[in-house]
Amino acid sequence: MMRTCRAPAIVVLSLLASAATASAECAWVLWLKVSRSSSAGSAGPIIRVGYSAESSYPTHPDCRAAAPRMMKFYYDMNAKNSAISDLKYKPGQTHLIYIDGLRSPAPEIVSYTLECWPDAVDPRGPKGK
Repeated sequence: MMRTCRAPAIVVLSLLASAATASAECAWVLWLKVSRSSSAGSAGPIIRVGYSAESSYPTHPDCRAAAPRMMKFYYDMNAKNSAISDLKYKPGQTHLIYIDGLRSPAPEIVSYTLECWPDAVDPRGPKGK
């Protein structure tokens, strides 16, 4: 009787071990998350968030190592805009916040964040039908 109880437990443990191994072998995707927030008067702020897949990497450490290099690229791209001349960058950062259109009537706070997600996960959420 004892032997039949052990068999299902061994099967379950084997399945769990194989699932853990499979998840460790997945690719990793570097996603750019852009949030834009603007004032909407008495109704409160309007926040828009968008994601875009930037590149994929074989391991999580590879993905995390690429994030600061990609953020430096976005810093260089945005620092050329005179409206955001106060933009500061620190080597190694993976998050960047600035005010876009500071001199315009409706400036926006813009946030760039780089995030690593397993390739099976889409941070944009489920797709519609």
